[in-house]
Amino acid sequence: MYEAKLTGTVLRGTDLTFAQMPRIGLDGGDLTGAAIGGANLYRSDLRGVAGLDSVRDLGRASFPQTVITKKRLETIDKAFRSLAYFDVREE
Repeated sequence: MYEAKLTGTVLRGTDLTFAQMPRIGLDGGDLTGAAIGGANLYRSDLRGVAGLDSVRDLGRASFPQTVITKKRLETIDKAFRSLAYFDVREE
């Protein structure tokens, strides 16, 4: 989906894993329970998206130059920080 304007689109529970979605507009859209691991949302607009806090694999998606609100930034940042990047073991 390139430059799609998905205003008000309900994508609840949709599997968008590894989807290429550059420059999409999801104003008023609903991503509750959707899976977006590995998806590319380059320069997308996620300001009006509902359900972002329940998106599966949110921390594994790519958001370069994406427009978001501070609240959504905190949600995405929390998802990134919850990922295990290292296998930490006892010495």
